[in-house]
Amino acid sequence: MSVIVVGLEQRGSPIELLERLTLSESDLPKALGRLRDRSNLSEAVILSTCMRTEVYAVVERFHEGVDDLQDFLSTISGSPTDVLAPHLTVRFDDDVASHLFTVAAGLDSAVLGESEILGQVRRAWERAQDERVAGPVLSSLFRHAVETGKRVRSETAIARGITSLSHGAVALAVDRRSSGLADARVLVVGAGVMGGGVARLLADHSVAELVVANRTAIRGHDLVEGLPAALQSRSRVVPLDQVATEVAQADVVFTSVTSDHRPEPARRCRHKT
Repeated sequence: MSVIVVGLEQRGSPIELLERLTLSESDLPKALGRLRDRSNLSEAVILSTCMRTEVYAVVERFHEGVDDLQDFLSTISGSPTDVLAPHLTVRFDDDVASHLFTVAAGLDSAVLGESEILGQVRRAWERAQDERVAGPVLSSLFRHAVETGKRVRSETAIARGITSLSHGAVALAVDRRSSGLADARVLVVGAGVMGGGVARLLADHSVAELVVANRTAIRGHDLVEGLPAALQSRSRVVPLDQVATEVAQADVVFTSVTSDHRPEPARRCRHKT
């Protein structure tokens, strides 16, 4: 029996491959079910964020297990195995624990000490438990990784600075605008993890208006409904096809969507942050 992880990480990976491998919360039950049906895998957890998609697994036979996970990732990405395999990272046994602890601590994130990844690790484990795919080996591994991530943040100075991409984006906007974000009209394009993080941080900056543009209105409304009441009353949701108009009226624009091109702003739009 071996513990392995096979996945694609942000460093050195084509962004188009990383995007095709990213799984949403609603995709996970079906994906975990596919792994549960593979005879060589006895346990599995999928960690999928905007920066990585990794499958942790307990396998009976190492080489067959790696082949199984490569085939699985090829299927969900729609990329042939021979195209995907050169970009995949494979780790096993002690190296799996070391890697997961590093990820949970925020040491392998684009922003050192990122806080969001710890919650993503915990939710990945919880979802695998809900689907009855995570057993005693991976549950013990992920429980200790979460505990380690918490200790790193409470016992070191790693969490004292900017701890997420959302945090960094808001801090940059505050720095670039002479009056900060107070009384600003802010547009957030995308209601996913990053867009939601930005929106929640805006509650501390007394913005005049928050507009959330998203492909699906329901996700945009869910984001707004989770904001503090004072910001909810100054927020509205619009479809993506209204982005150009909203950009022209905004003081600050944050974008966090998967797209092949940037949305074209209205011609009268100037000096956007």
